[in-house]
Amino acid sequence: MQKLGRLQYERVLPSGEKIDITFEPEGNATFPGFTAEITAISDKQAHEENPHDLFTHTFYRLGKKHGINTNHLSYKIEDRWKGVYGNRKRLLDLPPASEIVATLTRQMTPFFRYIRDQKPEKIGLEIDEEGCRYQIGYNTHQKNSGGHIPSYSVAYSLEYNTLWKALDRKRRKLKKDPGNLPKGIFVCDAGCNMLRSRMKGIESYSAEDIIGGFLHKYEDLDFVAIVTADRVYTHGMMFPQMSSIKSYVRFLVRDQNLISVYEPLSDSLNKTLPAPAITPLNAGYKVRKKIKGGNSHGLYGAFVMTGNTVKISSSMLCDLLAGNISQEDFFKQMRFRNLDDPSNEGILNPFSRFSAEGRMIESMSVEKTDDDDDWITLTFGEPDVAKIDFRIRRQT
Repeated sequence: MQKLGRLQYERVLPSGEKIDITFEPEGNATFPGFTAEITAISDKQAHEENPHDLFTHTFYRLGKKHGINTNHLSYKIEDRWKGVYGNRKRLLDLPPASEIVATLTRQMTPFFRYIRDQKPEKIGLEIDEEGCRYQIGYNTHQKNSGGHIPSYSVAYSLEYNTLWKALDRKRRKLKKDPGNLPKGIFVCDAGCNMLRSRMKGIESYSAEDIIGGFLHKYEDLDFVAIVTADRVYTHGMMFPQMSSIKSYVRFLVRDQNLISVYEPLSDSLNKTLPAPAITPLNAGYKVRKKIKGGNSHGLYGAFVMTGNTVKISSSMLCDLLAGNISQEDFFKQMRFRNLDDPSNEGILNPFSRFSAEGRMIESMSVEKTDDDDDWITLTFGEPDVAKIDFRIRRQT
């Protein structure tokens, strides 16, 4: 912001507290000055309250322990609600993290022993206990493992959520500033799905809904700016292709007549912001998973699809082969969905398509980059009928 005007950092208030930034434009700028606080929010609390990662780790670990091919495994976790309608949040119906390993071991061990000893083609198990409800399945005709969980990082209450609480904490501090400049809050994405997604369900609230409600309720705040970063994809004939990671700022204002006033500031900031090396989502993921390596890994979770070649991150492929991440986590990071997935969420898995077409890996190469990660390029050959599942054409 120093490129756009005069910036004062941690200005001291009469109360002794410090305001994060005070900005005044210079030259012929058409946007206003302001006083603002900065906060960062993530889904950390949601992940702690919903031990999904620990569930899947224990599930697949127990399967491997009993000699089960984990590609044949699937699961579905049920949910429960905390609070009353309109002011509640969704939780996975699982035991606390401190109890989950012992509970799943007790519940799943007989199931895996039966599969190991009896070798059924298909079987399932449903657990319906107080504070623990889920289904797991085994199917030898299933080529890839998968799972389903309710979205627990979505806000189902306008005020009972992480974003509203962070805004209210910063607004209380800004109220102590006696200055006349417009007041705002910059909300930075530290791995918060709500800040990146603009989609919402019938009962849920988007970040725009929450910020709009907050600005409507409190007239002493003029704007809230969301600062985040995400991958920008170009679209080919069949598959999106990663092009870059882009950071961006978008302003939401209390007075809708001032949108045109803040647009030049938003445009100027978006042109000034440097390109991030890694998305907040992947940065948070690497911290939670304790994945070691360089500080950047800007290619982590990225892929480029061109004809019969696929480029993926070298560090991510190594983590997958080393068992640092599961196949499910790999799919989640890559946003892949399989051919048999009825939903339209995510990107069609190119490896599933090549496998279904009987295409085998023909060559592999390493492409060095300026980042502390490299591209692994996989080239697939022509379809081989010997590798394709035999089908009988239906007679008409």
